[in-house]
Amino acid sequence: MAQRDQQRLLDDPVLSDPITDDERAIVSALFERHEVEQIAAAFARLYRKGQPAPEELIAPPTHAQAATPQRHGQAQSGGSHYCRSRAES
Repeated sequence: MAQRDQQRLLDDPVLSDPITDDERAIVSALFERHEVEQIAAAFARLYRKGQPAPEELIAPPTHAQAATPQRHGQAQSGGSHYCRSRAES
């Protein structure tokens, strides 16, 4: 996953766009205050910060698991009854 994110960053068109006149002042100020590597690292951090975090993937239930009725209320009411989902009704 990280490798795809890195490739996406490297291929982003924003890296090829011409520098506008409005951007020149901040670019100059950044170069006066920071090393090129520091600016590049900050850019990469900001880019990653804007990307969604990888989600934990959970396997969907198998057909047998989805078709099995679930017990509800046994611990609370002492009863033993089944509750069907709307899809089964």
